[in-house]
Amino acid sequence: MKKSLLALAVLSAVAGVASAQSSVTLYGLIDIGVGRLDPKQSGVASTTGVVSGIQSGSRVGLRGSEDLGGGLKAIFNLEHGFSPDEGTQGQGRMWGRWAYAGIEGGFGQVRLGRQWAAGFELFGAVDPWGTGFNDAGSQSVFSSANAIRINNAIVYRSPIVGGFGAVVGYSTKPAALTCPPLSPAPAVAQEGECPGGSDANARTITGGFRFGAGPFLGVATIERIAFAGADQQHLQVGATFDAKVVKVHAMFGQDKDQRVFGPRLFGLAGVGNDATNWMAGVTVPIGPAAIIASYASRDADTNTATTLDGRVIAVGGTYSLSRRTNTYLMYSDAASKNVPDNANDRKELIVGLRHQF
Repeated sequence: MKKSLLALAVLSAVAGVASAQSSVTLYGLIDIGVGRLDPKQSGVASTTGVVSGIQSGSRVGLRGSEDLGGGLKAIFNLEHGFSPDEGTQGQGRMWGRWAYAGIEGGFGQVRLGRQWAAGFELFGAVDPWGTGFNDAGSQSVFSSANAIRINNAIVYRSPIVGGFGAVVGYSTKPAALTCPPLSPAPAVAQEGECPGGSDANARTITGGFRFGAGPFLGVATIERIAFAGADQQHLQVGATFDAKVVKVHAMFGQDKDQRVFGPRLFGLAGVGNDATNWMAGVTVPIGPAAIIASYASRDADTNTATTLDGRVIAVGGTYSLSRRTNTYLMYSDAASKNVPDNANDRKELIVGLRHQF
């Protein structure tokens, strides 16, 4: 009996040590509300109804780590996106938001798998809308900020030292792209791999850095996408200055040889156009609330039915009900330039609730 009790005590102690050395966290977010979409295009009716994922995309995820000793940890993150208004899956796959494993230490992180591009991961800190809020956010005119995620990526993320931090990544199978046609065969959709020729493998290089000091934060990112004979490039720079009574946001970007991975509203498909993008905004905190306003613009070198100039004016705000729950209100007015009666000309008014767990 005493031996059994001793063995049980030893096993409990070992289990306690193992538990202390590793952890797994279940987390998530549900964002749902009611919105009205008012298209300016003639013959298209306005709609009002339940909407979701406005401030932030709804998700449920698992993340964890295990202490390997010597200052090293094994890490992982699996994150599934969904739409609570209909219960449907997001990003077209089970773990569409994040799906990686890696090693972490004093040197930073090395992560392998599906991950955010640097222009998406870092730009949320300078966008007054956090690359969310539908048409209002920078994703409407900036390409990399438009939720670009890269499959099969190798990413290094540095620690933040003296305010500096950096991210750099590479992939030879970045996403499901449409391969250029090989006569007489038609184009085929594959995971970034195209048979034969100079485009046998699409590839993406992503990188960026951030620097924060006192009230100032600056970010610069770049994505280079080699595909279909093109060398597409997204360059983004942005900064914020927090004067406490108001936070000022400024962003600028340039797209070159735009063919894939376009912004939310303007230039969703292209034929190798260049474009210049910018956004300016303010955030005014008032106790548990914040008022947000912005103006964003995109100017392409040429305009076609699918590659447009455009601008977005937006205003809104959030109100914290608790540490994990807030409400929000957002109004946006998007309009194409030089292209009358376009489907992208529209107004949105949305009120919603976001709960994190």
